[in-house]
Amino acid sequence: MDDADVRFRTERLVVVRRWRPEDRDAYARINADPEVMAFLGPPMTRQQSDALARYGESWVVQAGLGLLPAVRAADGEVLGMCGLHRHRWYPAEVEIGWRFARNAWGHGYASEAAEGWLAEAFGASGLSHVISIIHGANLRSRAVATRLGMTQREETRRTGPDGHDEPIVVFELTAATWAARATDVSGRIR
Repeated sequence: MDDADVRFRTERLVVVRRWRPEDRDAYARINADPEVMAFLGPPMTRQQSDALARYGESWVVQAGLGLLPAVRAADGEVLGMCGLHRHRWYPAEVEIGWRFARNAWGHGYASEAAEGWLAEAFGASGLSHVISIIHGANLRSRAVATRLGMTQREETRRTGPDGHDEPIVVFELTAATWAARATDVSGRIR
């Protein structure tokens, strides 16, 4: 992978700057999986998935943010998407979001990709805080938010993509909390 296409790297992942055709193929398979989409709305068609990829990429141009592919460095497999954007329910705030293929669950990839994005959010982007909006029953994503150091800010209900009223939990992480976590007990900066 050409370094010009790399947004950032983590220990095991590469987050690329734009959706390539092969990335969109993998993303469409992820978005069509009913288990992946259980808390996000009905499985998506290829056209809907491509539109979501274009939306995620548009945030790079709009605000230097983005919802971009997370690619496993070892073999180039697209494992999912992660990034920063402004959600329609909270347009004044920046949300960190993630979506990964089932075969990537339980390996820490979502947390690893999100850590990279948080470093950008509180570093180069200079944000004061980020939020994550998670379906109340999505225990996996709630666990990721907690591992990231996010705390629950509110529980509420919103109309989901399928038109039903659904419980959501909004998590928040401030730059100050992030900075305090940045130094571990040995004094090393991550």
